[in-house]
Amino acid sequence: MVSGIATRSKECFNPANLVARMVLYKGELFHLAKANQKIQILSGCAWLTLAGQDIILPRGEKISLGPAKDFALISALGQSPLIFEIRTEN
Repeated sequence: MVSGIATRSKECFNPANLVARMVLYKGELFHLAKANQKIQILSGCAWLTLAGQDIILPRGEKISLGPAKDFALISALGQSPLIFEIRTEN
């Protein structure tokens, strides 16, 4: 558990719940909706900022974003492109 608003997980994702597959390069930033999404890092390393807390997610890591008042920001950490998937909770 990460501060009560995000949970790391090793569970398998259902392919039917895929919302988007994204690629971010160094210096790019993506705004994630604030609630009930799952993120899986496929390649690279992510820097996620959520509710004022910075979370580093390496390749293979999954995290569930629970309900929060604010949005989350994700960006590539390091020189390698970040490839990640966004999925719905259900």
